[in-house]
Amino acid sequence: MDIFILFISLFLLLKGKLSWALLGLILLTTSYLGVSSNLAVFPIEHNVSDTGLILYLALCSYILFGTKGKLTSGRIDKYVIAFLFFLLVSLIVDIIVNKISFISILKTSRHWIFLTCFWIFYYIPKEEIKRLINYLLYATILISIISLIEFFFGLEIIGIRQTTEMTNFGLEIQRGSIPTTFSFFYLILLFTNYFTYKRWAKTVLIFLFVTVILVSMIRSLILSVQLAYL
Repeated sequence: MDIFILFISLFLLLKGKLSWALLGLILLTTSYLGVSSNLAVFPIEHNVSDTGLILYLALCSYILFGTKGKLTSGRIDKYVIAFLFFLLVSLIVDIIVNKISFISILKTSRHWIFLTCFWIFYYIPKEEIKRLINYLLYATILISIISLIEFFFGLEIIGIRQTTEMTNFGLEIQRGSIPTTFSFFYLILLFTNYFTYKRWAKTVLIFLFVTVILVSMIRSLILSVQLAYL
């Protein structure tokens, strides 16, 4: 699946559909919004997030080509550069002093490349970001619905992870899957005036995201929602 998303996203990126390419990037780097495994076996065993890293490098190349290699600097640049320099020194120390192989360094540090997004995302037009927020909402709705169907009807559609636990009273309870972080994000956003949906539509979506969070029985997440409302 991740390879399919990669090629579709690359095609859309070449077509200038940045919002769709960014959606693919988020799906891959978050292991399908956090509801599936990060491991894939086609064509060889690999991490889904690494496929996202390939897509991100393609996005960087696309932006650099469009700007002819010139990137605008901002106030946060010096802090990001300082941290990247610290990482570089740490890696050199690990290789020379601690005798850690370059392959091990690459495996554990490759995703720090995403820090360069501070320069790359600056060139994503605001309208593309607005479309991305809508596309992510649709994806979150779909995943939330599938999660609830699997939980309440015992069906396996995409195999979202669920857990079974024993209570102190010896009762077995079924907990729903860990909801995607975006369900929390959109649950809060729906209480603002960002979306122009009718009140009944907002109410339905709020009920959907609240239900997904409640069946997960994650107390810290439920508490976070209540604190966010306050």
